[in-house]
This record gives sequence, structure tokens and C-alpha cells, in this order.
Amino acid sequence: MLRTLIIDDEVHIRDTLASMLNDYCPRVKIVGEANSVASGITAIRNKIPDLILLDIKMDDGTGFDDCYTLIEPVNEEKIVVSKVLKEYDELLSNHGFFRVHRSHLVNLQHIKQFEKQEGGFMVMSNDQKIPVSSRARERLLELFERITGN
Repeated sequence: MLRTLIIDDEVHIRDTLASMLNDYCPRVKIVGEANSVASGITAIRNKIPDLILLDIKMDDGTGFDDCYTLIEPVNEEKIVVSKVLKEYDELLSNHGFFRVHRSHLVNLQHIKQFEKQEGGFMVMSNDQKIPVSSRARERLLELFERITGN
């Protein structure tokens, strides 16, 4: 059985999904429903589902805010994983990665340049521009100084 959780802020959507799963997917067992991002996070922790059917935009945020991280490998398709960025930051910060923004953890080997204007942003090897938070900016400049010896 595939333990499934439905997270959507619209009752009729949850009901329709549940009905369709019951009618057409005998190997799917609905273990719970949630109607918001907050109740969804609680349900995920309590129910530990194998599959989550998640509405992307709800009244109290998006379905991706607290549950998922988007990984963009260089020259590859984007990957969505079910860990928050903080977990990757903790795993990778000692391996050449740096948290430049609440939404971005970058591989230092792929930084092409740092632009100081407009608060600051990184230009990556694939020419993507990544914003740098004011808090991370000072730490990043100190890191550059240590690396370059200036």
C-alpha cells in the first residue's frame, strides 16, 4: 500500500482526489488530509506518508515553502527534494557550499563573479544571477578575502 496524504485548502479538491484514488488506485491508502501548509506539515510529521498530493498555493503560503528544496545542478534539469534548505546547508557548508540567501545555497566553485550593486548578487557559471542577503554579504566578502589572501 502507498500511504498517501492530501494537502489542499479546497474541500472539493480533497474530496475529488480521495474519490478518484479510492475508485482507480487500489494500492493507494489515504492516511490523512490537511487544509493548509501548517496543518500539512503537522500531518506529514504524524502520518509519515509515502506520497503527498500537495496544492502549490494555499492561503497560508505555498506548498513548497517549508517542505521542499529545489536543486539546480549545472546544465541539468531541476530536482525537487523533500528536505528544507537548512538541512543541505548543514550537510554541505564544510564542502565548498555557501548559503548566500535564505533561498540559495551555492557551490563556491561555480561562482563566476560577485556584483556589489543592488545589494549584491552572484553570477554563477551558468550565468544565473543569485541574490545575496545583507547578512550573508559580509561573511561572503570575508570568505573571498581569505581565499584570495587580500
